[in-house]
Amino acid sequence: MEVNVIEIFSFVQELNDSVEVFKKEIEIRHDWVPVVVFTLFTFMNSIRIFAYVPQLLKVTEDTNGATAISYSTWILFFLSHLTTVAFAIFYVGDVVMALIFSGNALACFAILLATFIKRRKHAAGQKCKP
Repeated sequence: MEVNVIEIFSFVQELNDSVEVFKKEIEIRHDWVPVVVFTLFTFMNSIRIFAYVPQLLKVTEDTNGATAISYSTWILFFLSHLTTVAFAIFYVGDVVMALIFSGNALACFAILLATFIKRRKHAAGQKCKP
């Protein structure tokens, strides 16, 4: 089965157009909806920074080299946040959004760095054991 990229892009564009129509209709009928969406987005993504703390604590308290931490997952989260920062700057023009996701990217990087350090120390400790 051959995938036609043009058909996929056409479908995505039609879907986007439908969403735009729906969005405008909602904004006309309920002018408070965009304000609520913006407020919830900003609030939830701002407090999300605190959700990284328990994971970071688990890494630092772990005695087995942080084996439960998935590098691929946290690298994906990190890169996802970085691309959102770029999107916020270049497409949305929203500095606040860029700052929020920069904080999330830094938290992911901190978890990756702590995991790396913990695994290096654990591996070094294992080499010293008979």
